[in-house]
Amino acid sequence: MKKITIDPLDPVSVRKALAALEKYERDVEKAADVYTKELASIGRESAYWAYSPAGVQLDVERIENGHKIVAKHDQVMFLEFGAGVTTQDHELSKPLGIPIEPGSWSSSEEGAGTFQAWQESGGRLYAKKDGSYRYNRQPRAGMLEAYKAIANGAKEAAKEAAEVFK
Repeated sequence: MKKITIDPLDPVSVRKALAALEKYERDVEKAADVYTKELASIGRESAYWAYSPAGVQLDVERIENGHKIVAKHDQVMFLEFGAGVTTQDHELSKPLGIPIEPGSWSSSEEGAGTFQAWQESGGRLYAKKDGSYRYNRQPRAGMLEAYKAIANGAKEAAKEAAEVFK
């Protein structure tokens, strides 16, 4: 860490110290920006492979205190958690505040009730030729994979961000 020496009775020394502190503050902000952008990029790449080839658009966007990964597609929640019998909950559903379980979307206000109707019909309604629920979708947990990749890449991203201070 750089040391700043100051003579409190010398105005030039005080100004130099203040300038050094202001530069350090800018460097910290730049390093934080490099760090969060790198983490989001690592996560975006991992989510891309998990969601591929579903056509999900993934972007890294700057926000007030860092960066975020944005997944755009009309089926992102179904891709992340699956649908029908194959739905799988995971640790990222809790912040969403919605239940993730087989048929949970179908029983929601915006869901069409198809899962329950399929169950109640003994598999006749909303069924494929083999009798399975038509809207089953295996989860492709892109954001969970992004989360794991970010956790694994944090140390390397920090090293890259530290280059700002050299």
